[in-house]
Amino acid sequence: MVTATANALTLLQPAVANISWTIGTTHVVSWTDNLNENVQVWLYTPTIGGVVGGWNEISPAGGVAGTTWDWTISTSLTASTGYKIRVVSEDYSTVYNEGVAFELTDATAGGDVYEVFQPVASSNWKMGNQYLISWRDDLAETVNVYYMKSGASQLPISTGVTGSTLLWTVPTTGGFEGTYTIIVESSEDATVEAVSASFTISKTVGSVTAIYQPTTTTSWTVETTHLISWGDNLTEAVDVFYKIGGTEYSIQSNVTGTTCYWTIDAVGTNGIAAGTNNCTVIVRSTDDGSVELESDPFDLTLSSGTAVTVVQPSISGLNWAYNTTHLISWDDDFPENVKIELVSYTNAAATTGEIVLGTPIQASIASSTYVWDIDATSAGYDPALYYKVKITSVNDDNITDMSDNTFTINSTAGTYVDVLSPDGGEYWMAGTSHLISWIDDLPENVKINLYLYTAPSTYTKVDGAGLTDGTTYSGSTMTWTIPQSVDAASNYRVGIKSTLDTTIVNYSAANFDIVPYGKSSKSNVNLDLVKVYPNPASGSVNILAPANISNVEVRNLLGQVVYTNTMEASQATIDVSSFDTGIYVVNISIEGNVVTKKLFVQ
Repeated sequence: MVTATANALTLLQPAVANISWTIGTTHVVSWTDNLNENVQVWLYTPTIGGVVGGWNEISPAGGVAGTTWDWTISTSLTASTGYKIRVVSEDYSTVYNEGVAFELTDATAGGDVYEVFQPVASSNWKMGNQYLISWRDDLAETVNVYYMKSGASQLPISTGVTGSTLLWTVPTTGGFEGTYTIIVESSEDATVEAVSASFTISKTVGSVTAIYQPTTTTSWTVETTHLISWGDNLTEAVDVFYKIGGTEYSIQSNVTGTTCYWTIDAVGTNGIAAGTNNCTVIVRSTDDGSVELESDPFDLTLSSGTAVTVVQPSISGLNWAYNTTHLISWDDDFPENVKIELVSYTNAAATTGEIVLGTPIQASIASSTYVWDIDATSAGYDPALYYKVKITSVNDDNITDMSDNTFTINSTAGTYVDVLSPDGGEYWMAGTSHLISWIDDLPENVKINLYLYTAPSTYTKVDGAGLTDGTTYSGSTMTWTIPQSVDAASNYRVGIKSTLDTTIVNYSAANFDIVPYGKSSKSNVNLDLVKVYPNPASGSVNILAPANISNVEVRNLLGQVVYTNTMEASQATIDVSSFDTGIYVVNISIEGNVVTKKLFVQ
């Protein structure tokens, strides 16, 4: 075939070898094309008896529409071999296709059916598909075509057939598969016939050749998705199943192609169970249930992972407060979700009284973090107990981990408060203002009160001192203006406590004096002139005072003394180069007074 464009022609009949048609009979010329225009049918006549042959159009003017044309062989033609048929585009003479040579015989020469060319002995025809039956004869009359199943009677396919080919759609009725022959006989003399070689008719003509995935080394986790792949040479779709415990379950029906995805159900659903070599996959023809292939057994697992590690909370000494939020975090190597549980103990070492709380913090969660809102009202956490967080795979209880250390859950997350000023020895006048300072690790505010101290460790709250339980303070300093009505005494102390947990409390380390308004204090030093610089600092800090400094003390925010020095000078220098970055409290003692300053080290 010569092709000049994207158009195409394929001659179907006559296009097989050894065809013999009788002059004066009618035969079907057939082809396929993707043309919009008509086609012409041309006949090649060989050189016979010195008469030169060649190509000539035999179709009517304007060509032929469709893909078949009934050709009545002209009686002017001479019996010979070497004839050919060509179909040509009406618009493009370079677009054509031609068949192999065939024979024309004389109608007066008698006749016979010489051979059935198709089907051949190796043919396997599928029920429902269309196939070409072809033969060679030199009969003037038409033929009848039959099929015969092995061991049964012949049945008609078509009678009164002209030409030497016939398209047969194989029936799809049940039980039609088997071994057959095709019989072509004269419509006038049933003894003039030819019989094909035996061939088979099947529900399908192919097979499932291989299953590539899963294999015997495969291990798939429940509730995950995987690709199943196979090879086949089937023309129909397939159904895909999994088999477990001897029972088949559908994965996908009517699959075209050779792959599909399987999302494995949870354990207990549709027979799914974890195990070693306990599952297979089956790929089966939709036309013939006997044409199938089953994979090697493979594993189903609860989890594809091996470990989970609790990252937070895991450090020691944590104390989390009611109605606050905290981050729970973990690392794992599996695709499924985890459940988060709380485990309580009666001792900090987590060796006694282990109880897993009945309701998980989260029954199922993805990712690797969870923000936990500690709701003491509904959960009823006990401050006397110690806790750990437990993280477990939702699929496999054996993959689990707990916090490295216990933590506590209390009304406050803090643990201490430390009064810095007044801390004992101060001489303050009623009606004047003074700085109260402290350090704490409390997230909540504090309450500040004035107390009269009576040994041993008896504190009596003083009302009307401008420090009442109804007022709370944040930060770490406040300016206290002492009411003039406060009685003069030498055994006062300041007490500071948590607003959430009254057991977290601290008092001045020693007594201080309050003298009546108008009475001189121990010193006439203007404490506002005390300077700490530079601030922030990174190398050294200078302290400058209008009077002699008797002592300098530096504490961190945990209340720990990181520097102290006794002296008698109006200025001092502190080396802070070794201090950690952060906030510090500097207490400067000057002639019976204590001045507190904040220092920022960077």
